[in-house]
Amino acid sequence: MPLVGLVLAGVLQAGVTFIGWQTDLLQYVGIWLMTGEFSGVIAGRYELLWIAGAAAALAWFAADQFAILGLGREAATGLGLNHAAVMRLGLLVVSVVTAMVVVSVGMVPFVGLVVPNIVARVMGDNLRASLPVVATGALRWCWPATCWRGWCAIPTRCRWAPSWASSGRSCSCGFCTGRRRVDRRIAAIALVLLAASAAYLLWGIGGNWRFVLGLRAGKLAGMLVVGAAIGVATILFQTVSQNRILTPAIMGFDALYVLLQTALVAALGVTGFALLPTGAKFAAEVTLMALAAMALFGLLLGRGAQDIARMILTGVILGILFRSLAGFLARVMDPNAFAVVQDQSFASFSRVDGALLPWASGAAVLAVMAAFRLSSRLDVMALGRPVAVSLGLRYEAMTFAALALVAVLVSVSTALVGPVTFFGLIVAGLAHSLLSSARHALLLPAASLIGGAILVIGQLVFERALGLQSALSVVVEFVGGLFFLWLLLKGRIR
Repeated sequence: MPLVGLVLAGVLQAGVTFIGWQTDLLQYVGIWLMTGEFSGVIAGRYELLWIAGAAAALAWFAADQFAILGLGREAATGLGLNHAAVMRLGLLVVSVVTAMVVVSVGMVPFVGLVVPNIVARVMGDNLRASLPVVATGALRWCWPATCWRGWCAIPTRCRWAPSWASSGRSCSCGFCTGRRRVDRRIAAIALVLLAASAAYLLWGIGGNWRFVLGLRAGKLAGMLVVGAAIGVATILFQTVSQNRILTPAIMGFDALYVLLQTALVAALGVTGFALLPTGAKFAAEVTLMALAAMALFGLLLGRGAQDIARMILTGVILGILFRSLAGFLARVMDPNAFAVVQDQSFASFSRVDGALLPWASGAAVLAVMAAFRLSSRLDVMALGRPVAVSLGLRYEAMTFAALALVAVLVSVSTALVGPVTFFGLIVAGLAHSLLSSARHALLLPAASLIGGAILVIGQLVFERALGLQSALSVVVEFVGGLFFLWLLLKGRIR
């Protein structure tokens, strides 16, 4: 359920961003809706918070039931608790409190994470005694800067397990329908990509066709590079993490890119940012993001990807942290600088620099080829650490190699066109759904083709139907996020 919520949040954010873009309210949406603002509460507009207070009081009266609920379904049912009813009550309280707070003051993401953990360390698992202390601590934490009286007074002391396909026409997982059928599907995807590329290059061409063809060819090359890089990186990351609902983007590196752009604009100004050498800026962004990716991935997954929940939580928290810092810097900018930051915060294939394409393409092609050469080892790795080690695979070395390729591919694609958050999930989900195979020798080229086809078709519709009135990344994430939710809820992805 939390992962579904993350994907749904991305879909809703993409929809809000699209509406804001179309109505010229993007700056208003980014500043007012995405950041907590307590001035309205100070002015007396706090009526909705009384409803949140009533819901919190209801949670206090039912605290003992919630404490038993935290023991797990089996233990709670064994103690005579109506697990389903108490679960619905808890979700109702959470929904009401969250909705009232967000409507009244906006988003305050870290309060609900920091304060309960501090109180739990001091008060233990006594939920009825902890709730009033948590409320007091949250009040202190959220107190407006103009009314601050001191620091917080709280004392501080299908898991996915695919089968390894055997050599031959069919695999041992029971779902593969034969090598020939899979090959035909890959060929069909390649034909779709070829047709979409031809349509993108030649549709409506006229006038100075040499100039137009050269301009479109540069954009097409950028889309193919990014589509292949993100698709392959997501497949590799899901293999290492043993989870098909994860993506490198969820670890916060898209937010890190936005923070880098915001910091550069804030430090250098609009003119200084525009005068930055493109090559040096690209190299610095790729290096920094690759180093950050290797550091985080190696720390969280270098020991066999045993703790998936901690990895997700760490990535989400880092993403929130980076976005909060970027939002803080954006609030102190003038409108012109903020407009530049907003433009850099969305992936755009219209501003692909032709001088960077050879370097980005070279790095991406080398990384994809290296991943393809490791496909048989990745098949063994997908069986899980115990089985892979028993089959003679050097699991730690393979994990490091796969993560290094993920870091390179994600860094190059993001630095070239900007962040595309849920695109990798869409590509990987489609690749697994269409092929019904766990063989990386098939999944990796299929993901590359599917990623390129989605971007080319999306850009074609974007330029012809929408008239360049939004960003392709917003449209792809909105539609693709809904598709991914459908796959998840239908059980096609586990």
